[in-house]
Amino acid sequence: MKLYRPEIDGLRAIAVLAVVLTHMNPAWLPGGFVGVDVFFVISGFLITGIIYQQISNKKFSIRDFYVRRLRRILPVYFLVVAATLLVGYFLLTPTDLLALLDSIRYSIFFAVNIYFSREKGYFDISSEEKPLLHLWSLSVEEQFYVIWPVLLLLLWGLSLWVSTRLTRLTRLTRLHPKPALGTAPLQHYLLLASVGVITIALLVVSQYMASSDNHSIKGYYLLQARGVELLIGAVTRLIPLHKLRHASAWSLLGLAMLVLSFFWLDQHSIFPGFNAMLPCIGTAIILYSTDRQDITTSGTIKWLLSRPVIVWTGLLSYSIYLWHWPILAYMRYVYGQNTLPGSWLLTAFVATFALSVLSYKIVEQPFRKLAFTFPKAVLYNYILPGTLIISASIVFQKLYIPHAMPEEALTGYGDDVCHGNFTKQCIRGDRAVPPTLLMTGDSHAAHYNTFIDVIGAQENWSSSVITASSCSPVFNYDEKVLPGWAQEPCASLKSYFESNYKKFDGVLFASSWAYQLGLLSDPSSSAPKDYDIAYLQKLEATLRKISKTTPIYVFSDVPLLKRHPFRLLQLEKLGIHLAGNIDNRYSEANKIIKSLVKKIPNVEWVDTSEFFSALDTPGTLDGKAIYSDTHHLNIYGGQKLGEWYLNHSLKLHHLSRSLPTSVATEPR
Repeated sequence: MKLYRPEIDGLRAIAVLAVVLTHMNPAWLPGGFVGVDVFFVISGFLITGIIYQQISNKKFSIRDFYVRRLRRILPVYFLVVAATLLVGYFLLTPTDLLALLDSIRYSIFFAVNIYFSREKGYFDISSEEKPLLHLWSLSVEEQFYVIWPVLLLLLWGLSLWVSTRLTRLTRLTRLHPKPALGTAPLQHYLLLASVGVITIALLVVSQYMASSDNHSIKGYYLLQARGVELLIGAVTRLIPLHKLRHASAWSLLGLAMLVLSFFWLDQHSIFPGFNAMLPCIGTAIILYSTDRQDITTSGTIKWLLSRPVIVWTGLLSYSIYLWHWPILAYMRYVYGQNTLPGSWLLTAFVATFALSVLSYKIVEQPFRKLAFTFPKAVLYNYILPGTLIISASIVFQKLYIPHAMPEEALTGYGDDVCHGNFTKQCIRGDRAVPPTLLMTGDSHAAHYNTFIDVIGAQENWSSSVITASSCSPVFNYDEKVLPGWAQEPCASLKSYFESNYKKFDGVLFASSWAYQLGLLSDPSSSAPKDYDIAYLQKLEATLRKISKTTPIYVFSDVPLLKRHPFRLLQLEKLGIHLAGNIDNRYSEANKIIKSLVKKIPNVEWVDTSEFFSALDTPGTLDGKAIYSDTHHLNIYGGQKLGEWYLNHSLKLHHLSRSLPTSVATEPR
């Protein structure tokens, strides 16, 4: 039986602290997420060692193997899932709770990595608020635990069969049946070679998935891309233990590779694939080189990793990993931003360790000591808690969510609108009269549909509203900077706008000015720009050309919120009142566009700011959300804005005939 190696728990401590630090603030440790890969290598190393030793001694039992896994993993796992569900029931909006319930059901069957692989990337802003996102790695490990014992048994049998026939064929001298220091039977080398071939094949698969546009998200989450990391641990364990010269220097090299990966890699790196080899091979070197070191003499790294406080942190690492992410996700959900203040992060750190100590003492350790038969282990550790959690999720979805879901008028700006196509309801306002105006732009023009309905119906005019996501159809706009799905609709909108604007008596133009000007992009990012860098100049040229023949109204953009208004209303129900919900980048963009508009004759600035500044709570009116998210008016919001304009005598009438310069377009 292999003696306990405290340095492995020390290595776990480094891994989990790296993960926690990068999740608290990526700027602190850009590549700290590779701590998960360290865990994978350690898991592959330890599990393979256990299985291989028992197979060699003809004592391996799949039932006993899974009993240990069930006792080790599931009690705290289900505790965290249940606690996350309970908090989410009170804290989350119905829509967000529905998404949590979906992820919970997948997590019960250890398939949550598959669930998240179908969504956005691991580093997307919305990902920071998904309370169970981190369980993808546990799903990968459990899937590995299902496959690997069976596969290792098959490879063991195959290597035995091949080695027996090779030995007979070549009349080799019979070797010792068990590996010893410096020696190993032919069967062992054949097993090692077969596992090595599979590892190399999975590395190729991992690199392909990580670097392919179609598979990069899946490559982060799925077993076929992560299996190489677990098998690196397996190969390390299967390499015979030779007497290693300069073992301390090797372990120092392994630690240096690991630390380098913490700072060299970041969220923009192609990962996992080849880049994952730096931390994985570094971890493997540490595991192999410290196995033969004397902790009191040459084993410097082994001595360091075996310090009591580091080992203690490593013992808590599983609970720390499980608790830290839901705490941070819910804090970000409340705060409304990914970058939390120092006081919040300190609270999260303390809460994580406090809950980890409690769960380790009260749940982890007691369950490990319980003697279960296989049926009882499955029943008490998996079936009962899993059934209870799934039942609770069904009750919440059937009884609570249908009654709490917001009405359709609050969840979007309409499904029947001409947004990205020309086949739906394009005429807004008084639909009994032909459209004499054209409203165009990106989705921040589309959300004015019901605004135009209210005013046009009152003043007996109508407008065509034709828009496309992310696309502000100024002349020569570079739609290639947009996501692939948005490029063709944008090109169509540009072509339509340039060919048809003269057919209308006036043009209404609106866009997300902050987005189009690049104010919402990360200036420090090395990624390609996702906006047209010459947008302002192109907008000016477009306005000047159109205004020579056709009057133009340019709408100010609506305030950009830091928190979803549905979320804000939910928090207020809990007595949580948060100030500072406006992101002022929208205001900066409005000033730039307004300054441009004022310089061009026959172009008017439609300022909506007074309506929004009069709201007691940003994004809400009369206890209802007027936004469908953090930057789009919903159907209800567009209606209320239109009614406000009419009540304040800010008329857009006569647009069907002409656009006099005396029309009042700014709040009085």
